[in-house]
Amino acid sequence: MMNNLSEKPLVERMTGGKGGGGSRIVAIITNGSVENLGLKEGLNAYAIIKASSIIIGQELHEAKISTRNIMPGTICKLIEGPVSTEVDVEIGGGNVISAVITHGSSEKMELKEGGHACAIFKASSVIIGVN
Repeated sequence: MMNNLSEKPLVERMTGGKGGGGSRIVAIITNGSVENLGLKEGLNAYAIIKASSIIIGQELHEAKISTRNIMPGTICKLIEGPVSTEVDVEIGGGNVISAVITHGSSEKMELKEGGHACAIFKASSVIIGVN
């Protein structure tokens, strides 16, 4: 898949298990970033997504939405505050994605630890890093 910022394919990374196989994260990056980071096939990289850029959803397995990254998982931690709630979703392989949503949304969705949820974010919200 190509994008309008790069002549190279979108970055796709598999996480979890030996050689990957867990969740796929898609990122849109520029040609300059590919060169500056020295990205190439087989290079280990990590993805950073700001918690406020992550949307929490439920029952999205058949949904048609524009977001490339839909990570189904299990809610492993909820920290509820008067205004916002931190939601940690374990997506497999020990990987956890944290989101910050409104307290009202958390109540409306009746989120509970151990419950199913999807962490959703746009490919343009992913920052790629290397060691």
